Formats: sequence, structure tokens, C-alpha cells
Amino acid sequence: MIRRLAAVTALALVGAGLAVGAQADAGISRAQGPAFAADDGPAVSLTLTEYGPAVMKPTDSLQTTAMVSNPTALAVSDLSVTLSVTRSPITSRSALRAFLQDPTSATTQVAASALVVDTPLTQAGGTNVLPAGVSVPVHLSATPRALGMPANTAGVYGVVFEVVSPAGVIATQTAAVTWYAANEIPTLRLAFLATASGSAERTAQLATAAMVSGVALAIDPVTITDDAQARAIAANREIFALPSADVDLTSLAHAENEELIAFSLTDSAQNALDPLAGRPWLATLPVVDDPTVALATSRGAIAGVIDVTAGASIGGVTAPVVDVTSSAGTLPVLVPDAGLSRIAATYHPGLPDASARLVAEAALEAMARDNASPVVVAPGTAWHLTGPGASLPAAELLSAPWVVPVTVQSVINGPIRAEIASSAPRGTSSDVDPRLIERLERRLGDLAQLAVTAEDPNDIYLPGGRALLRPLAVGLRSDPTARDTAFEAAKEEVDATLNGLQVAVGSDVNLIAASGNVPVTLHNDLPVDATVRLVMRSASPNLVVEDQPVVTIPAGGDFTAHVAVTGVKSANVNATLALHNTDGDVVAAPQTLKVRVRADWGNAVTAVFTVGLVLLVVAGVIRTIRRGRRSTRMAPVAPPKKDAPAEHGGDDG
Repeated sequence: MIRRLAAVTALALVGAGLAVGAQADAGISRAQGPAFAADDGPAVSLTLTEYGPAVMKPTDSLQTTAMVSNPTALAVSDLSVTLSVTRSPITSRSALRAFLQDPTSATTQVAASALVVDTPLTQAGGTNVLPAGVSVPVHLSATPRALGMPANTAGVYGVVFEVVSPAGVIATQTAAVTWYAANEIPTLRLAFLATASGSAERTAQLATAAMVSGVALAIDPVTITDDAQARAIAANREIFALPSADVDLTSLAHAENEELIAFSLTDSAQNALDPLAGRPWLATLPVVDDPTVALATSRGAIAGVIDVTAGASIGGVTAPVVDVTSSAGTLPVLVPDAGLSRIAATYHPGLPDASARLVAEAALEAMARDNASPVVVAPGTAWHLTGPGASLPAAELLSAPWVVPVTVQSVINGPIRAEIASSAPRGTSSDVDPRLIERLERRLGDLAQLAVTAEDPNDIYLPGGRALLRPLAVGLRSDPTARDTAFEAAKEEVDATLNGLQVAVGSDVNLIAASGNVPVTLHNDLPVDATVRLVMRSASPNLVVEDQPVVTIPAGGDFTAHVAVTGVKSANVNATLALHNTDGDVVAAPQTLKVRVRADWGNAVTAVFTVGLVLLVVAGVIRTIRRGRRSTRMAPVAPPKKDAPAEHGGDDG
């Protein structure tokens, strides 16, 4: 198939070369037909896959490739693609926009054409047929002479590609090209400010896209966690910091919330890697009113920038920076060019003609303004990227011959500026619901208390706090549905953390002695060890709690703590068990435990045991005495026998 397409392209080039010579010399011109044929015409599409250069010089040729696709179930025959250019230069940005939307608004002349073929015509049976379900690339090339570009001039021209069938034009695509054969475009001093925030992946992609010489970067620094990546981002670059999550300052200001913005700014200032640390912070302003400007000013922002790609504006100001006076002081606010910023952010992302449109608009802007006044381009939160790498439109814009890149700081400090007073609060209909902000603030306070249990409180506080900021991202201001989804996800994540410590209460506990220990199992779902105080409170004077043990529960594990208690009187006692941090704040939901106090049972058993022991001792003593008396008795003396003769003494007389 690759060889087949190569053959088709070769044939197209031959046809284009023949067509260019004849048509350009003849100066063929015609008004453009409709962008699409009638509803019953073939549903063929046209997409540019190659287009350039954006700035065309006398030694260049306009090189283009158009992908013609037939998504239908039927083959289409006898198609060709033409490349036409406006006969005269376009003189304003509004005229360029009109041409790109409707190429019939200007007279054009054909500069190149080629047949749409799937099989080379030189092969047997080859025809000018586009089979069903097939896409074919058609290459068109045109020299300045073929395009009719006048020598020693400069200007912006419109270009239109058309797929032509026997029934007429069935698909179109428009583009712009800037002709530069003389130094006739005034100098344009331009500051390009990219914003990088959101997820770690999104921030890294945006920061990489901004790796173009002359592009300044405002970045949420805590999303970058790799030191080598941080060094690459910061190298030879003008860097500003954003609050963590680039939060919606207007919503927080209108809700008069201090805790969440304080956490956001402290996180950004204290927890960035060294290459990104210590940068002045820039305030993204969705609304320019007194509460918003006062909040940014009081919190030390170096300047504000209006988020024009999200619809923010400041009426009647044409200067690149305006000093806005609020109740808290004056804040310089950058005012990006809305048109250039939106084109940089969203025009044909990833397609090859995006650079040419941005460069052409910059050329027309340069022709229309005082060249001493700089222009700011800021794609903002809407910058749409389709792949990795540096932004080609930004690179081509800043390398245009008439563009002189300047720093954002030079615009902030520059002499060309306006002054206004801030307005009363406005734009509240797009604010985050103050009740939601209150709920987020309450959870942030709970996280701070839970974090005390960790050896390093930031291990708990920072991940949870950053999760709570995600629904407040300024980029979600225009998308309430996405914001609500982000809030639910943050709530679920943080609630899981807040419920990470638990008291596991099992069956009732029996206390059958006057004193003893109540065993309590503690569980830790947190990723770090937690040191807590186990607080047991008795609801009855019949059970006295003797201590509050401080224990460390291993991460993801269990620990059995023992609470010393004393039973005063037999009773069924309810006791609550709670975990406190070392500051005395409750960090785990209290649980109820029933303790069956049977202190009298213990006394009775002890008494019975004691009586029994005494009886045994007494019995032993009696037995011993009895044995002793038998061993000390004298044996009985036997009586004299009756038949024994009596002994008498002699008697003489």
C-alpha cells in the first residue's frame, strides 16, 4: 500500500507541475464556490497533513499535502484537488477571519491542482477513482511565481484547498500564508506567557510545550516532583509561580475565604523543588473586581493576568498592562490580546496550518498597531495540546522576522499602561458555591488535626489539601459539571483519609474484678504510622477510667491498647472510645463499648476463696495437733501376774 500511495503522490506531483505552469501564467482567477456541494453530493472530506512554511520567502515554495477521504460505501470518481490563493493581500484580522470562514469573501486564483487517484493511471486499468472507505494523500507544491506573489513586498494571503468533482466543489479547507519579500511588516514586540497547571501529567506537558526561546512560564510548581525535570523547565526561562492548583481567586474572594487561599499559596511557596522555588507569584484573574484584585494584592502577587481564553475581559483597555486600584492597593494586570491568545490556544491543535494562522494574525496586528506598544499572548488554561514536545506555533510566532520577543516582567514594568479603579463584585453567577467552599475548608481543618498524628504532618496534610484544591481550579470555572465531578472525587479521596484511623469495637467486655485492663483494637489505614491518645470515657460512676494510653499504630496495621479501669459497683456501663492527637483533637470517630462491671462477684469469690483457705489452714492445724498428741503419750504398764510368789525378807524371831 505504501508503494501504491507513493506512486499516486508522484503522479500528483507531475500533474501539479503541469497545472501550475499553465494556470499561473494564464493568471486564472475565479470566485470560490460553496464550501460543500448539495446534500446529495459525495461525502468526501479534506484534511491538511502538511502545510508550510508559515512565513514564505522568495526562495521558498508552499509545500502541502491534503488527505482526501471517502467514508461512504460507494466509490467516487473524477476528483481533483486545487490550491488557490487570494489575488490581493488581506489587510486586517477581521478580513482574514472572514476569509477563513468563507473563502468566497475574496477573489482567488488557482496555483496548483492534482487528480485524486488510488491506482496509478500508468498501470493497466488505472482510473481516477477514490474507492469506498479509502483515504488518499494528494501533494501540492506552489512557487511564489505560481502563487502570484509580487516581488519586494510583504503581506498576508488567504489559501483555499478544494476537492472538485464533476458536480462541483464538494470539500474545502482554508489557511493563511505570510509573504515576506521585503521588510515591510512593522516590528511587533511580543511577550508570550504560558500557564502550566492541573494534573502532574498536564503540567509537565504544558511546561514542555513552553520550552521555546522567549516563552515565559507561570507554573504550579508543586506538581513537578522530579528534580531533573524541574531543572530543565527552569533553565534559561522567565518563571512565575502559580498558587497550588491555580485556584479560582474570584470564588474564594467572594466567599471571603482565607484558609484555602493561604494553604494554596503556602504550598506553592514552601514545597517547590529548588529550581522552581522562590519565584514571584502571578494571579490568574477570571474577573477583575475589587474583592479579587484586593485578595491578590494583599497576598503579594507581583501582577495579575486576565484569563482571556476563558472569557475574562476588561472593557475599554488597549494597553498591555493596566494598574487596577482596589481597597487593598494597586495591582498591575496583564491584558493579553484575546484573538492571538485564543488562536494560540485552540486553533487547529496539532494540525500543520495552525502556525501559519497565528503568524499571519501577528503580522496583521503588527501592521495595525504602534510598534512601540508590546502585545501579550497568553493561551491560558485553554491551551490545547495534542502531543509531546515544544509548541511549533509558539516557536514559529516568536521566530517571525518582524517579531521581537520581550519578557513579561518588562511589560509589567513598562511605560505603556493604563489605570482604572476596580469595580464592585461581579461575575458571581460563575463562582463556586460558597457552601461547597465551606465544606472544603472544614475538611482542610480536619486534615490538619489528623496530620498531627504523623511524624511528618505533611505526609498527610499536603496530599489531602491538594486534593481539596482541585475543584477550585480556575480552569473549571466555565464548566460546572466538571467542577462538581472534581468535588465528589476530592471528597471521596479526603474522606477516606479522614477515616483512616478507627477504633475496632467487638463484643461486650466483662470486668469481674475490682480493677483490670480493657483491651481495645486500633486500626490504621494511613500510609504512615500514627501516634494517638486513646481516650475512654465512662458514662457511669460505677466504672472509673484510670489512664489514657498514648500508642503508635503502624501504617496499614493494627495495635491493641489496654486501658486501666476500676469497677466500683456491679452495673452495665456504656463507655465511649475515641482517638485524639497530641493536641487533644478527636481524629477518629468515637465508638461505644458496653462494659459489664461485676465488682461484687469478684469480692464474693475472693471472700469464698479466703474462707476456704482459712478453713483449710484450720483443718491442717487441728490435724497436726492431733498427730502431735499421739506421739507424746506414755505406753501403759502391764499389771503383776497373780501366780507369782511374793518375796519376803528373813525374820529371825
